[in-house]
Amino acid sequence: MKNTLEFSHFLNTLKASNRRLSFFVDWEKCLKNVDKIRICLNHLNFLLGKDKDSIKTHTALLFDEYPKAFSVLHLLLAVRDSGSMVLDSSSAQCRLDSYFKNADSIFDFLCESGLIDIFARGYIKDLNDFVFGIEVGLDSNARKIAVVAPWRRIYRKSLKTTNLILKNR
Repeated sequence: MKNTLEFSHFLNTLKASNRRLSFFVDWEKCLKNVDKIRICLNHLNFLLGKDKDSIKTHTALLFDEYPKAFSVLHLLLAVRDSGSMVLDSSSAQCRLDSYFKNADSIFDFLCESGLIDIFARGYIKDLNDFVFGIEVGLDSNARKIAVVAPWRRIYRKSLKTTNLILKNR
């Protein structure tokens, strides 16, 4: 079958985007995700602005009172799955959530991830706002990645109706 449409005409008729502004972020989903962990984040706020030398002591104090607070630390690294595999400081594989079992390993997590500097220097004033920003970024990124499949379907359909021949790679 011969192509009946000029390729340049086909290119000129393509739309630059198929996204409306409402596409980029599901605000309600992001707010809901933060609301689920708000109590933990409020407890973790206790560590913000502490000097590096006292964060270990304050981590132990908080862990004794509210150990559940540390179950959300993975989200501060923009990682949804706390069971994700990572390399520890000796390059051994371990689950990310294995760091959240006791105050010493939590302190190791803060040091190895660099969060101790972020906490101590006062760059973050409220972890609720910080995690909301992470949620927005994760949601937006997931949406941008998910758009590839529909675009492929749209272009395939468009190409079929124009009688352009596609070769699969």
